[in-house]
Amino acid sequence: MCDSSRHELPRTTRYLFEALNHYEDAGKALKLLDVGSAQGVIAKSWAYGSRSAVYSHYLLPACQTVVDDYSLKAVSKRANTNWNDPYLVWGQKAQDLRVVFTDTCPSGTHDLAVFDTKDYETPHALEMITHLANCLALDGSLLSVIDDAVSTGNWLDELGASFSCVRELRSDSYGQGIRVFLATGPKTDRTRKWSCENWKLPFAGRTFTLCGAGGVFSPKGLDEGTGHMLKVIQETASLNEKRVRFLDLGCGTGAVSVVADQVFGCQVTAVDINARALYLTEKNCRANDVSSVLVLPSDGFDDISHLAPFDIIACNPPYHTDFGVAKKFVEGAFRYLDKKGCLYLVVKRTNWYEAKLRSIFGGFRRFVRGGYTVLVSEKRSSPSQSGAKPHKRSTKPAKRKHSKRLEASRLRKARRK
Repeated sequence: MCDSSRHELPRTTRYLFEALNHYEDAGKALKLLDVGSAQGVIAKSWAYGSRSAVYSHYLLPACQTVVDDYSLKAVSKRANTNWNDPYLVWGQKAQDLRVVFTDTCPSGTHDLAVFDTKDYETPHALEMITHLANCLALDGSLLSVIDDAVSTGNWLDELGASFSCVRELRSDSYGQGIRVFLATGPKTDRTRKWSCENWKLPFAGRTFTLCGAGGVFSPKGLDEGTGHMLKVIQETASLNEKRVRFLDLGCGTGAVSVVADQVFGCQVTAVDINARALYLTEKNCRANDVSSVLVLPSDGFDDISHLAPFDIIACNPPYHTDFGVAKKFVEGAFRYLDKKGCLYLVVKRTNWYEAKLRSIFGGFRRFVRGGYTVLVSEKRSSPSQSGAKPHKRSTKPAKRKHSKRLEASRLRKARRK
């Protein structure tokens, strides 16, 4: 990688790359596991040297970027019965690079692992250390990088519990707030950590048992906005006329999918870009005797267009992003709803959503409770008669301004903990 390209990378990836280049034992390693580096640059660089590399991330778009760069083909997909398998694995015989979409670590024994924690919320990042230790050879090593969002003390404690030797690598070139660590001697007999928050969801005279985990929205209970949306659906949707085709768009813990199946009696499809959200949705469906929900990885509607049309699409869009995600969801919902199908959205900043729904759907109904608003729009025309544009899979990386906004939001959350 040229110096100019490397300087465009996030600081965590850049300094992790530098540490790897200065690590004297790196030349002895044949098999590398790269968890989380931006654009998979470390895995790609390693594979370019005719060595074996695996890139892993819990976010589907991060994996898809590397897959598209290398024109990799899917070599395995997770079946709903194989709960411990990764969701998707891409590879190609002619190349020494695989990409794995999972919220933990790919199976196999690696000589060296690198972990860029930038995209991982702190509880999830801390859990990953035990998973990384268990997928390394006995003489394997882990290079990891953290920023101010992660407590140095907590990071050292977790590394020390899973590795025999841990030291911080210091360099004058590392930016303020960036710390890089080398851990060797993995304790592979240590139980893999999985912190789960168990909670109850009472709804319509029934109580469901669910769990959440770090890295997924509202891990300790149903958020007020989603609860408001479920009640609005119950009060306004035509749920008894037929087997309603229901899309849980951005399924999170799967709470909406469980209620839609068990209370509303819908035929449910649940999608998310987050492998941990997909795992939790499967886990919570099993815990509540739900067997018919179809849980799939998809970036919005990109990978599920063949399942359309839907009668109901329910979504609680992320509040911390710009409106690019929301635009994609609203326009896609109009395209993939059946005629007279309805989109249910939980929103806080209503002005943009109301204008967008008015331009695409022609109108909306508003239901307000507390600080949350649920907007409901019904599809009454075809996509060609609305303002919805033809759908194309996005191949552009996030804008730099948007990336900085996300990073600032993540650091603010970390400081509040």
